Amino acid sequence: MLLLLAASLSGFGQPTYNNLYGDEVTTRISNSTRLIGDNPVLFSLVYDEETGFYGTELMRLSQDGEAISADTTVFSCCPFIFIGHTGSYESTTDGGAIWTGTSSAMGLVARFDENLDTLWTQIYDDIGVYPIDAFDQVVALDNGHSIIAGRAFVDFAPRTCVLEIDETGQVEWISDDFVDINGMYEGPFDLELDANGKVYVTGLRYSADESVPYVACYDQTGNFLWDAELGGDQFFSSLIKVLTLNDNSVLTCYLHADSLINPNVVDSSIGEIRYSHFDSEGNLLSEFERGATKYFGVVRDLVQQDDGSILAVGNEWTGIGAYTTSWLQKLDSSYEFQSENSYEYMGCNFCTNQLNSITIEPDGSYLLSGYVLLDTLQYDFLQQSWVVKTDCEGRMEPPPLELDLEFAIINDSTFSIAANENVFHEYYWDFDDGTTTWGDSVAHAFDSTGWYDIHLTAYYCNYQVDSIIPFTATVGTNESSHVPAFKLYPNPTSGNSTVVFPSATTHPLRVTDLHGRTLYYTKRPEQSHSIPSASWLPGMYIVTSGAWSEKLIRN
Repeated sequence: MLLLLAASLSGFGQPTYNNLYGDEVTTRISNSTRLIGDNPVLFSLVYDEETGFYGTELMRLSQDGEAISADTTVFSCCPFIFIGHTGSYESTTDGGAIWTGTSSAMGLVARFDENLDTLWTQIYDDIGVYPIDAFDQVVALDNGHSIIAGRAFVDFAPRTCVLEIDETGQVEWISDDFVDINGMYEGPFDLELDANGKVYVTGLRYSADESVPYVACYDQTGNFLWDAELGGDQFFSSLIKVLTLNDNSVLTCYLHADSLINPNVVDSSIGEIRYSHFDSEGNLLSEFERGATKYFGVVRDLVQQDDGSILAVGNEWTGIGAYTTSWLQKLDSSYEFQSENSYEYMGCNFCTNQLNSITIEPDGSYLLSGYVLLDTLQYDFLQQSWVVKTDCEGRMEPPPLELDLEFAIINDSTFSIAANENVFHEYYWDFDDGTTTWGDSVAHAFDSTGWYDIHLTAYYCNYQVDSIIPFTATVGTNESSHVPAFKLYPNPTSGNSTVVFPSATTHPLRVTDLHGRTLYYTKRPEQSHSIPSASWLPGMYIVTSGAWSEKLIRN
């Protein structure tokens, strides 16, 4: 029997949006959006028309994308910010942020407190015997220190340098082994640390007749360990991103092509997104290409989700001139292609759309940020910050959320149900007899005769679909096993909840979210036991003890 069920749809997350920020006077180049406190913060490089200086702007956004406040730090010390090295922003463990950039061929660092007020700015020219040329990437550490990747000049040649500074900007160490990464021409393009403190950077090594992308590894104090070339003999065109994975292996990603690409000719060469996977010792594990071919473009950001899937953000040319589109590619935990979505700002003609970064919010939605270069005929190359918020699959709108189930009656007391579509991520079943389960295909037998309302909740990102399936069971005994093992109160709750057992229990108590992740566990709960749910996000949680489960709703 095929069931097309009437169902109620509800959302328990935040809306998606596609917004520009700024006015038609100030130029903004947005680098990233990071979560600081309860709200996202948009980090941008801005040009101040009144003073003629560049500065940083930190703009707090509401959950629905409205600008709440903006704090700007103008670098009056440094009039020649090189926007080709827009630098990197990261949130810090004390609730503040740090920015690295380049001014007048020197490294520049700014540190901000939890109120986004400027704590200090500092220029780095010479560190020891190394003239600093640029600071490009930064990673904030848990102890308040930061790792920075930039460029130094050694023997009149640009080389990658890696250094650590403390919370006041003092240099702790700087890498001093440039032998095996000699000749770096561009970069460093990316910087990552693994769980053991190893430092990874990417860049481009060049000689008179070739340019080769590479990834290099340093230990916790800047000693060079190894490097590896990427792409073999293929011509490439891209920034090179690096990502340390949950197992401490390393994944690089960039757009490559077999021949030179002319972005002004639509049908010239096309490229593909290439991934290279290394272990922590630099041994190549695999190389693969994923997704559709693309015109000339770059990979801007690369992240891994808790489930092991990979997200890559980038841009490509889509026609003659400077009109581009941005995209988000998703690979599953086995690095197989899963999906790809494209984004454009549709408020003007002939705009350049460039997304630079992605941040995953606690509810699983994505924040992508960059900038839009507006129509040059109207705005004289004005750039404005751009933020796109999507659902957990990168979509601006959810797909049709309709339940399509195959229902089979096995006998008078037993049935099976199987889902025919794969839109939903999770299915939660409450059989109205004290038992629950997860899965897209279930079978259940009732122990006692009666009328049961089988409750199904199907989940897709920030949405849930609820439905009730009635079933009449007839069995040989009317003895009921529908006796709760415990009760919850208050439920729903806006604070902590208490679980009460009718008598002392020997079963552990566990609370999980709807993805099965354990939020609370105790081996020997008291007969009246408090659950610390006050700090949890609003939503549904599952409380289990023994064979009994109950839903806990956090408002």
